[in-house]
Amino acid sequence: MENNTTDTIKIFAAADNNYMPHLSVTITSILKNAAADDNFDFFILDGGISEKHKNNLNKLKKIKDFYIEFIKIDDDLFKDVQMSPECKHISKQTYYRYLIPKIKPEIGKCLYLDCDVVVKSSLKELWKTELSDCYVAAVEELYSGAVEDYSKLGLDKYFNAGVLLINNKLWQEDNIADTLFKNQLKLQDKIRWQDQDVMNYTFKDRVRFVSPKYNLQQNAFFDTHSVVYSDEEIRDAINNPVIIHFNGAMKPWNTNCRHKLWKSYYDYLKFTPYKNNYYKFLVKKFIKSVFKG
Repeated sequence: MENNTTDTIKIFAAADNNYMPHLSVTITSILKNAAADDNFDFFILDGGISEKHKNNLNKLKKIKDFYIEFIKIDDDLFKDVQMSPECKHISKQTYYRYLIPKIKPEIGKCLYLDCDVVVKSSLKELWKTELSDCYVAAVEELYSGAVEDYSKLGLDKYFNAGVLLINNKLWQEDNIADTLFKNQLKLQDKIRWQDQDVMNYTFKDRVRFVSPKYNLQQNAFFDTHSVVYSDEEIRDAINNPVIIHFNGAMKPWNTNCRHKLWKSYYDYLKFTPYKNNYYKFLVKKFIKSVFKG
């Protein structure tokens, strides 16, 4: 049964069958590193998930109990959204979050997490972040190449949308879901980074930037650009990450991944029903190294 207390951390993610092993890792890492009094409700925006995969997620309750709900999404609602050439590693499910206030209007706030993240400690402090009149709390996009793109949108700051604390109450009051769809069409020719561009344009100065430790992107290690954080804050995030985000096209499950913390993904994969994927990956990596040599 869904928890109705304000202390329960309510988490949304979007996935199809292909991303279920990775979502399983994300949820496992949350449960493994939760505080004793952390409680979770998971809402999975379902882009086509089989019963077998749903059952696999339910098996994770043996780590720590939680509530989970799969919410089927009508893909026709997103027939007009475009996927840019730069984002071949991103699926259309990323747009599903537009619908959160319509799907769960009773929720005051929630966390949205991409499926390529690993959580290293309790989410309690992030959950307690005061949103007031901000639409989201988020971490700045650290990729230097994004500056030119968001400047075209008339922005001087820009967040990465892989981890969002959403002010769902304010999204409802201001009819944000409809505004996002309208801006999607308005910006059609300018969009490069999918819904991330649209949300940044829509929210503009109504964003609370939080510590980069809550969304440690691979660009923290190289090609870093920030107008929000000091070098010291970024160093602290690297040394003490709460959420590691494997953003970009090179994922830990690809043999060409160069993310410095890629092994963190496999630290949690072994506790999931998909643990055999780890051994398949090792074989592929070994074969690749042999042929390279």
